[in-house]
Amino acid sequence: MLPAIPGTFGRLSDVFVSSLGSITGTDNRLSFRGSKRVIAILVDGLGSQNLKAAGGHAPFLNAALAKSKNIACGFPSTTATSIASFATGVPGGQHGLVGYKVYDRASAKSFNLLNGWDASHDASQWQRATTVTSRALDAGVGAFSIGPKAYEGSDYTRATMAGASYLPGKSIADRFDAAINLLHRERGDFLAYLYVPELDQVGHAQGVASDRWLQELEDLDSQVRRLAGALGKGDSVVLTADHGVLDIPAHAQVYLDEISTTWEAVADVSGDPRVNFVYLEEETALDRVRQDLQEGIGDRGLALTRTQVLEAGWYGPTHEETLARLPDIFVLATKNVAFYHRGYAPAASLNMIGQHGALSSVEMSIPLIGWGGYAA
Repeated sequence: MLPAIPGTFGRLSDVFVSSLGSITGTDNRLSFRGSKRVIAILVDGLGSQNLKAAGGHAPFLNAALAKSKNIACGFPSTTATSIASFATGVPGGQHGLVGYKVYDRASAKSFNLLNGWDASHDASQWQRATTVTSRALDAGVGAFSIGPKAYEGSDYTRATMAGASYLPGKSIADRFDAAINLLHRERGDFLAYLYVPELDQVGHAQGVASDRWLQELEDLDSQVRRLAGALGKGDSVVLTADHGVLDIPAHAQVYLDEISTTWEAVADVSGDPRVNFVYLEEETALDRVRQDLQEGIGDRGLALTRTQVLEAGWYGPTHEETLARLPDIFVLATKNVAFYHRGYAPAASLNMIGQHGALSSVEMSIPLIGWGGYAA
């Protein structure tokens, strides 16, 4: 029996589309209360268990969390796939951004799907689904995206927030200022996305138990409180995340390159440290390589074929075009470990503490909390 994506009343892919649905009355999957102006906050790397474990560092958020139900992100629990699911309302098998780093067989090149796009790889073509922001504009609803200046006009932003007016803000406080200013100046219906990447960035570098991570959470907590206090009649705020984070110590790193197998049959190892994507040059080597990897990792994980993952439904209904982007073998962590092949992983990635990508409850369980019209 393979691990299952947690059964919850909703998914991350339901949140943004339901936010729009609360304005238009169409496709409101989570039954959000009717609103006129909605700000949807996505905090990168703030799982429900991460938030709860932080206790008094985020009293405002935890008070709301205690009254709400958790939801689940999709597979893999990684930003490139999760935000695309949030932005389109469909799982990775349909929108096509299937992981953090993938190997493109056509160009024989691996690249990450957040900022590795180039002239030969068009993010707006790889992302196959209609975005929620496009639907909003078609319905006469204003669409805004609030995030760091560095992401304005990026390939990933254009592919996931198509048509939205971008409002840059350097710090968390700057972005919440932009959201509050939007409430003050916009009189018509609108849907806004507010992105907070800082907790994930600090989590990777220092871990979610670090003082720096807790300081970022405290800042977020105060800013959300400030935004909630600025809401008027017909305004709503919802907060969710793209995944949770596990702290993995260096001694829990497992090196796939130390496993004896026919590595000459492997074209690339991509994905995340919690779910490595192994692409083969020769399909005939599938059974042998998978078996060798499973024996090498033992009970710390599962080496699964693409067929097994698809049959388990982790990607949802999967388009034919998307199939070619999936690896031949997934090496999924089931214990608190991180997998690396040092021939493919950048040396700096071995310094990461916070990790995600797999199916543990810490990685998959995310908050769904709201204020204004969405208050529990």
